[in-house]
Amino acid sequence: MVDSEKQGPHCEGPIRMLVAPLSVCVIGTRGFPGVEGGVERHCECLYTRMAGRADVLVYRRRPYVEPCENYEGVRFVDLPSTRVKGFEAVLHSFLATCAALIRKPDVVCYHNIGPALFSPLLGLRGIPVVLTYHSPNYEHDKWGGVAKAVLRFSERVALGSSALTIFVNRFQMERCADACKGGAVYIPNGVDAPAPQASTEAVEHFGLEPGRLYCVRWENHSGKGLRRPYPSFSRGCAKGREARHRWRG
Repeated sequence: MVDSEKQGPHCEGPIRMLVAPLSVCVIGTRGFPGVEGGVERHCECLYTRMAGRADVLVYRRRPYVEPCENYEGVRFVDLPSTRVKGFEAVLHSFLATCAALIRKPDVVCYHNIGPALFSPLLGLRGIPVVLTYHSPNYEHDKWGGVAKAVLRFSERVALGSSALTIFVNRFQMERCADACKGGAVYIPNGVDAPAPQASTEAVEHFGLEPGRLYCVRWENHSGKGLRRPYPSFSRGCAKGREARHRWRG
């Protein structure tokens, strides 16, 4: 519904538009708050910010979350799933896609290629799909040959059925540019600005001295996380003299 006060050369008063907010369904995250994972943190930061501008509904995986209907303006629907690796995302994404087909939102946002395997079903009802491509999961060592083949197939399906694909990695966007049937855009992940801390307790916990700069090189695990640190150099910020190497695994 639109109620407006027209404004022109002979009119006064602001233009007021009263429209229904955009309805968004989110599929692909285990859920939030309090669920560990990069996609989960991404979704929590993104959709709690969107909640004031859109009607956001997130389909969560029941085994990972505590019952909660609303969190900072984001609504939840918890669907059955399992903790079995390689099956939990498939089962939950299928159920969530069916639920979205019934709800018929303005847009469905899938997070990563695996959960978007069933995204073409939404096209049957003319529901636009936005895919956020977090990482090529088939390159992770934890998956076997069959799972990697399914993920590669899901990648082709997801890129071919999405109206827009958001890449958090510019290299990945360039690599998949030809496969994207819709638009593609690069939006890197951000971080919340840390609040200044007056206490030095966290620094001293690791045996480090406040006021110094410590540099540590890490080997990034091929899957997720950090494998082990390599010693590097550290130099005092104030006095400019070298300090001892310190690191934690």
